[in-house]
Amino acid sequence: MALAHAWRVGILATFLAVLLWPAQSSAQTAVPDEAKAKTEGTLVYYTSNRTTTAEKHARGFEKKYGIKVQIFRSGTEKIMAKLEAEAQAGRVQADILNISDPGYYFALQGRGALLPYISRYASAIPDAFKDRDGQWIASRLTNMVMAYNTKLIPADQAPKRWIELTDPKWQKKITVASPSYGGTSLNWAAGMVKLYGWKFFEDLGKNKPLLTEGHQPGMQLVASGERPLSGEMNDYDARASISKGQPVAIIVPQEGVIAVPTPIAILKATARSNAAKLFVDYMLSEEGQAIMVEDDTYSARTDVAPPKGALPLKDLKVIPMDWPAVEKQSEEIKTKFVSLMGQ
Repeated sequence: MALAHAWRVGILATFLAVLLWPAQSSAQTAVPDEAKAKTEGTLVYYTSNRTTTAEKHARGFEKKYGIKVQIFRSGTEKIMAKLEAEAQAGRVQADILNISDPGYYFALQGRGALLPYISRYASAIPDAFKDRDGQWIASRLTNMVMAYNTKLIPADQAPKRWIELTDPKWQKKITVASPSYGGTSLNWAAGMVKLYGWKFFEDLGKNKPLLTEGHQPGMQLVASGERPLSGEMNDYDARASISKGQPVAIIVPQEGVIAVPTPIAILKATARSNAAKLFVDYMLSEEGQAIMVEDDTYSARTDVAPPKGALPLKDLKVIPMDWPAVEKQSEEIKTKFVSLMGQ
């Protein structure tokens, strides 16, 4: 009942917000010139999506438009560091940014570093997951959950709530991805601080979790049994392990999931604005979103079904997050997290 009420309140708030939105400018909604796009050269795409997913999108886009895509793929934090260094040098290489730290887009937006563009597919994406002026829009959603090895942890003994990770019985059995590497981990950490304060991490640190760079190494530790419980895991890597037949199960915590959008945006410094707009359209199209779902990731679109075996997004309890606030706290979160984890 409470969850249904939350959704109704959210829908009402969205409706009222839409009534107050300013009219969209012609520049924001202008259809990209495909002929010009084909003369602009190779598109440079910075992403934290899985390499296989990024390559599928690049190949599909090239097949559709004949425009090549150069991919730089890494963890969110490393991509941000690279982009910041390029900006300081006055030589931004990326045309498209697609990483899992929504707060960073607010920072870029505040600097005037993004090129507004409202895709023709934007209406299929909830208002909570896009900028009303077209500065950025979610290309996928990652739900932060827990995962465990079913051979080593019986289902009735697995944790049901985030706070149960602090139980001493999980000492040296947990793996957690570092927020200094990935945006989803940073936002999960911010969510835990919001729910329980820093005491959560003080107590979790006593259980001596093993920190990893990214979620795939952590998923391997869970599947092998070396660390049978992942204290936080993106849902798509967990589903990928399950689809491979590995002894893994997902826990949707009773407090709710952290639903982290992975926004896509065009850098204002781009010399390939038409190709960049076409790429945003392709990523948000039925074909682009089908690739996301095929790779076990939730589409950001409301009219696209979730991955096989996953709950519809409307049935998930989602912990609301303040992304600009997370951005302001990000350095503190990363520093304090590492100090409390003792690694």
